[in-house]
Amino acid sequence: KLEHAARVVVNNRERLTSENVGNACPTPISAPAISDALKNHHKKVIRLLQDYPEMWPTIRNEFRPIRNIINNQQAVS
Repeated sequence: KLEHAARVVVNNRERLTSENVGNACPTPISAPAISDALKNHHKKVIRLLQDYPEMWPTIRNEFRPIRNIINNQQAVS
């Protein structure tokens, strides 16, 4: 869901922020809700990103909340 919304934001030439991504979702999600969900499920997010490296290229490379999770996980390893 986030990947699709992120692509919509990028295609509309808007900044890739949590607020814009949340508004681009089929059912709008607030920026704090995105942050909370990623924080609460960060282990699952990391595992999915590792298991499926070809999936979710937009949020993996350009969406700061996901990049922060990846960077924090690499710093711990």
